[in-house]
Amino acid sequence: GSMAVYQAVQGLLSLILRSYYSEIHRQGLENIPESGPVIFAASHPNGLIDPALIMVFCQRTVRIVAKDQLFSLPVLGSLLKSVGAVPVHRSSDHQGQKQDNSDFFEAMYKALDQGDCVSIFPEGTTVYEPHLQPLKTGTARLALGFVEKFKRSVPIVPVGLNYDQRQKFGSKVVMTFGPPIVIGEADVQKYKEKGFDAVLELTDQLKSILESLTINMPDWKLHRILHTARSLYTPDGIELTAQQQVELERRFSLGYRKALTEAKNQPQLQELERQLEDYQMKLDVLEITDADVRKVKVHHRNGIGGIAINLIKWPLALLGDALNAPIGILGGIAGKFLAKGEIVEEATYRVIVAFMTLVISYPTFIAGVSYIFGIRWGVLLMFLLPITGYCSVTIRPLGNSIAFLRRVLAMVPADLKKERQNVKDVVMKAVDSMYNLEGPRMFLPK
Repeated sequence: GSMAVYQAVQGLLSLILRSYYSEIHRQGLENIPESGPVIFAASHPNGLIDPALIMVFCQRTVRIVAKDQLFSLPVLGSLLKSVGAVPVHRSSDHQGQKQDNSDFFEAMYKALDQGDCVSIFPEGTTVYEPHLQPLKTGTARLALGFVEKFKRSVPIVPVGLNYDQRQKFGSKVVMTFGPPIVIGEADVQKYKEKGFDAVLELTDQLKSILESLTINMPDWKLHRILHTARSLYTPDGIELTAQQQVELERRFSLGYRKALTEAKNQPQLQELERQLEDYQMKLDVLEITDADVRKVKVHHRNGIGGIAINLIKWPLALLGDALNAPIGILGGIAGKFLAKGEIVEEATYRVIVAFMTLVISYPTFIAGVSYIFGIRWGVLLMFLLPITGYCSVTIRPLGNSIAFLRRVLAMVPADLKKERQNVKDVVMKAVDSMYNLEGPRMFLPK
């Protein structure tokens, strides 16, 4: 019974997420044990979308944790209860008053003892910042408490969630499952000897692993210019996969932070920042990105087959944009309205509203067309709506066609191309002289 409900909710969430995000990639699946208890400890950049992603894509049945207030909401509350979610009482949700979470820990212990997986977000809440927030100690206390009580080990699997643009329809997601931290008897022994210090040590260990699986920048300005640095560093003519983008950006953020700690690097880093900011400002004025200046080849597939497929898909995608426009527009407006200026939850509301609009509008549209023009047209529309919708999400013709026109018409000033080459040289020189990461570089200099 409850498993059937869980699978139905999982299927529904999968459909919603795959419709909203154009690509969802998973790496490190080999780090997830096939059976036995697991604690998934994930970064939390995007509200309710994060637990939904873990529930759908972690390959195991998982009990999610949600703040107690969500359980009293009409539809969402019932949904959370039906999938066995566990309520947590946070003092920040109750005017800073200390909360009793003994029932939360008991429910989690019970789930783990049955060999289930639980998912927890050590940051505690989503904050719209380009870096991890300080971790709460709950994950470490849960793992150590479980091993102490049940005399069996439990792995903590860290999960880095990276979105290229978390609010945006059709953006990409990369989920990285890190190597497990296995908590056993030796850790409990240390816990008994050192007390809370052992909890803090484990929390620090988890934080450093989560930082290595995510992109962390002190502020949004630096995040943006290093995003451009990543684009400049990428060899011309190469289009990166979503995983390569995240990996390269993660390396830039890590390398930059390490380089900052050495005084001898300061002048070179300041000069690099100044040049990147200057170049970024010019791009912003022209409303283009570095990729537009770089002239990445638009057609992924070469040859007659690729061109033929594009000739079929583009018109379908444009039709899909037209037919599905109300869904995107309504989702955007309602998301902003429901989030009431809270940028964090906006993506969550957008996804929910867009999906509800889709569920209501498709059947209504099909029924209306069948009634007015006859059943044959209704059946045709039944096939046409999802196919054109799919093409529209995967190709995003309106966004791509504007960039495409810019490139075709070469609407990039010649001196900007020259400046790009200069800034690219500065980036390459900086990486050459300050490369400080373990392992070989991505895209070694020719």
